[in-house]
Amino acid sequence: MSVGSLLRFRAFAFLAGLSLLASIATQAQTSAAIRGTLFDQSGAVIAGASVRLYSERKVLPTKSDSMGRFAFEHLEPGPYKLEVTQTGFQAKTIEPLEVKHGDTKTVSLTLIVAPTSGCVSDSPVSYGEKAPGGASIIGAIQPKRTRPEPNVDWRSAIPPYSEATIDVLKSDSGQAVASTHADAHGKFQFSGLSPGEYVLRAKFAGYGDAQSVKFQIMREDVVEITMPMTPNDEVTLCM
Repeated sequence: MSVGSLLRFRAFAFLAGLSLLASIATQAQTSAAIRGTLFDQSGAVIAGASVRLYSERKVLPTKSDSMGRFAFEHLEPGPYKLEVTQTGFQAKTIEPLEVKHGDTKTVSLTLIVAPTSGCVSDSPVSYGEKAPGGASIIGAIQPKRTRPEPNVDWRSAIPPYSEATIDVLKSDSGQAVASTHADAHGKFQFSGLSPGEYVLRAKFAGYGDAQSVKFQIMREDVVEITMPMTPNDEVTLCM
């Protein structure tokens, strides 16, 4: 390499380094963060709680640490929804939670102990990265075993899973925006749904209607949800 080429290479490397430093500095100035701490009503910190931060694009999950703290760093400025859930406590939501360029928003949340009476919906919800053109919701119904007559296979007492109907409802109005049937294995999916908050309702002959917990649809994530279903003749005791 000639002296001239070496000098040009060094100059290029120097300018590239300056550009990288400027990009990092700009990101630090424009990105935002949300940090917080969770307490119970006695003032004790709550560790291990599930904390989710929602935008229209995707959901960011984390858990509170041993000191009840959580943090979401390097956020794009804009509106968010913060949701906290923990076994034995009522869910806590802050919406809208607006963060600006270079802003670090700090929140302190107190969770209230859940009532000991009443039934709590058990419909596990998780979020994953959506494939290009993929479904907005994928899920399955899980009908509980019925109690057939003696010497009768319990599976023969259940209608085909394909007879189950699953509806997508807006969580605020209850308006149905989409409907489908499960396949032979009880699985279903929905595509093309707009970002927002929804619930699912499942109907299946011989079983009580099941409704999921509220969940969020985002542009870049897929919602994965399971719908347990209880036979009509089974009494559910709520403690």
